[in-house]
Amino acid sequence: MLNSLALFVSLIKVSVARGKLTAKVPYSNLNFGLLKVLYYEGYIRGFKVIASVRQIHVFLKMVNFKASILDIAYFCPKNKHSCLSYKKLVSLYGLKTFGIVSTNQGLLTLEQCFLYKKGGKLVLLVK
Repeated sequence: MLNSLALFVSLIKVSVARGKLTAKVPYSNLNFGLLKVLYYEGYIRGFKVIASVRQIHVFLKMVNFKASILDIAYFCPKNKHSCLSYKKLVSLYGLKTFGIVSTNQGLLTLEQCFLYKKGGKLVLLVK
């Protein structure tokens, strides 16, 4: 799972750095869920799953000739119990950044975690 996530983040970063409009990432349920959240939040134009090759083609979004994703980072959990509480999420990140958190209700954005007062494992931060 973590190798797939690391590959996902690095392929997106390379495509953004090269100014490409598409990126090919490996298919996994986690990657699919992350792309759904990024799509609904407006960071990507869309994505297409190619089942025969087990790949996802991600269509990156450009605004004023700049990518909407300037930087993306993932967080590797140090152990199985590396969950952050709601108060810890608020103190560390606040509303100034966009992040995706894995909770017991599925993948939520930081804003949704603050709204529902949920904690969980931080997966991605996007600038």
